[in-house]
Amino acid sequence: MGEKFYCVKCKEKNVTSDVKEVKTYTVKGKKKYALKGKHDKCGTKLTKFCNEATANKYK
Repeated sequence: MGEKFYCVKCKEKNVTSDVKEVKTYTVKGKKKYALKGKHDKCGTKLTKFCNEATANKYK
Protein backbone atom coordinates (compact mmCIF):
# COMPACT_ATOMS: atom_id res chain seq x y z
CA MET A 1 0.00 0.00 0.00
CA GLY A 2 1.53 3.30 -1.03
CA GLU A 3 1.06 6.92 -0.18
CA LYS A 4 1.35 9.93 -2.51
CA PHE A 5 4.34 12.22 -1.93
CA TYR A 6 5.90 15.28 -3.60
CA CYS A 7 9.53 14.93 -4.71
CA VAL A 8 11.45 18.18 -4.19
CA LYS A 9 14.37 17.02 -6.33
CA CYS A 10 12.35 16.05 -9.43
CA LYS A 11 9.51 18.56 -8.77
CA GLU A 12 7.22 15.60 -9.39
CA LYS A 13 3.78 15.44 -7.77
CA ASN A 14 1.89 12.28 -6.80
CA VAL A 15 4.97 10.08 -6.40
CA THR A 16 3.69 6.80 -4.98
CA SER A 17 5.97 5.23 -2.40
CA ASP A 18 5.65 2.65 0.33
CA VAL A 19 5.77 4.18 3.80
CA LYS A 20 9.13 3.18 5.28
CA GLU A 21 8.50 4.69 8.74
CA VAL A 22 6.23 6.98 10.71
CA LYS A 23 7.84 9.81 12.68
CA THR A 24 6.19 11.57 15.61
CA TYR A 25 7.21 15.11 16.49
CA THR A 26 6.10 17.35 19.33
CA VAL A 27 5.76 20.99 18.29
CA LYS A 28 4.60 23.52 20.88
CA GLY A 29 3.09 20.74 22.97
CA LYS A 30 1.11 19.24 20.08
CA LYS A 31 1.93 15.97 18.35
CA LYS A 32 2.69 16.10 14.64
CA TYR A 33 3.06 13.05 12.42
CA ALA A 34 5.13 12.52 9.29
CA LEU A 35 5.33 9.65 6.84
CA LYS A 36 8.72 8.78 5.38
CA GLY A 37 9.19 7.20 1.96
CA LYS A 38 11.72 6.97 -0.86
CA HIS A 39 11.46 7.97 -4.52
CA ASP A 40 12.59 4.92 -6.49
CA LYS A 41 13.42 6.93 -9.62
CA CYS A 42 15.97 9.32 -8.07
CA GLY A 43 16.54 7.89 -4.56
CA THR A 44 15.35 11.03 -2.75
CA LYS A 45 13.88 10.59 0.72
CA LEU A 46 10.27 11.77 0.83
CA THR A 47 8.47 13.29 3.80
CA LYS A 48 4.78 14.04 4.14
CA PHE A 49 3.06 15.44 7.20
CA CYS A 50 -0.23 13.83 8.08
CA ASN A 51 -2.86 13.52 10.77
CA GLU A 52 -2.95 10.94 13.57
CA ALA A 53 -5.45 8.65 11.81
CA THR A 54 -3.24 8.34 8.72
CA ALA A 55 -0.14 7.77 10.87
CA ASN A 56 -1.85 4.99 12.81
CA LYS A 57 -2.75 3.26 9.55
CA TYR A 58 0.97 2.69 8.84
CA LYS A 59 2.24 1.96 12.36
